[in-house]
Amino acid sequence: MKYFYLCLVFLRRLSCAQNSTANQEVKKTQEAIIEEFATNCAHKYNYNLPEWQECLDRGLEKDSTIAYLWQQKAMPLFKARKYEAGMVFIDKAVQYDAKRYLDYRAFIKCIFAKTYKDAIVDFKKCIALYGNNYVMDHTYQFHIELFATKRI
Repeated sequence: MKYFYLCLVFLRRLSCAQNSTANQEVKKTQEAIIEEFATNCAHKYNYNLPEWQECLDRGLEKDSTIAYLWQQKAMPLFKARKYEAGMVFIDKAVQYDAKRYLDYRAFIKCIFAKTYKDAIVDFKKCIALYGNNYVMDHTYQFHIELFATKRI
């Protein structure tokens, strides 16, 4: 029985090591795509030009799970006050990397889009998942309290 448990522990560690190696490879591949299609392509253009979106689209063709590319597609729309259109892309960023983009989406919803109920839902989810951290210089709870008082 002792050997059975030792074998289980060994197999678990082996599995974890393989997953870690695979994750590192995916991360390296995604970083290369970001460099090629965001840093060396899209960021060479003004974000209002169609070339910006074309570069990002080509990167997403290579790997549609890169949250940063989705966020970069949303950013020009948010700057143009086209929040509903931008939210489609930021939702994809949250889908692929909630830890990095959920609070950002909540911030955009409450400060710019003025969709307070949705923002509060996102901020509460952030608190549940990551604790009462900060986004744009204020805690999640600060944003909730500030906008809970709005007539929503």
